[in-house]
Amino acid sequence: PTLFDQASGIGGMWNSHLKPCWQSMQTNISKFSTMFGEFPWPENAPIFPRQHEVYLYLLDYVKHFLTDDVFQLNTKVLKISCTDDEPVRWTVEYRSNSADSIL
Repeated sequence: PTLFDQASGIGGMWNSHLKPCWQSMQTNISKFSTMFGEFPWPENAPIFPRQHEVYLYLLDYVKHFLTDDVFQLNTKVLKISCTDDEPVRWTVEYRSNSADSIL
């Protein structure tokens, strides 16, 4: 797959390099509801992880399951369309910025 994001790094609101967020910010649902099924939280993770813990969890997931080449960062998706034919073909129109990426 290709994962598009107009930000310069992964993690969304949990990435303090991209968006201002506070260290005490935490999930409002438990780690059991916010984990990827095939990638449990570390045993010592708190029930309601904080910003930095969520961000590290996301980075660890990427390192374990994905490669950097699946990310198309600094890229704004302009339009997505698909054909009615079989097999279905998807077209993604996007515009990339030239800024460096931060994982």
